[in-house]
Amino acid sequence: MRRKVFPILLVMLLVASITACGTTWKSKAVKGYQFTGAVLTQIHDSGNELCNQGVLSPDKCAQVKKIYNDTRLAYIAAGDALIAAVETEDVIVQKKFWQEYLRLTNIYNDLAIKLIQLAFDLGILK
Repeated sequence: MRRKVFPILLVMLLVASITACGTTWKSKAVKGYQFTGAVLTQIHDSGNELCNQGVLSPDKCAQVKKIYNDTRLAYIAAGDALIAAVETEDVIVQKKFWQEYLRLTNIYNDLAIKLIQLAFDLGILK
């Protein structure tokens, strides 16, 4: 059951990003950020479950954990930059934090793609 949720979440992410037209950049960014966090949490929880059940080898569990932890660190840092960009009224400061958010988003997106591919390869996602 859990494994079938991932493709649905990925499709929902695409739909959410496409249908966010008409909302502010702040709202779009926050919604996209929150949704990404939900997907990462789902992969983490499912991977943990398979590791705890012994379905995945310790080496594979360590591989998933490493990529997840790297992705999570970039995700948290991006969240901090997003919060700063949303909360400030100073346009120059806002632009600085927004650029940092975009830089970090690129990092965690690249890592998330690796994590999702690994999840498919290992059978965490189907």
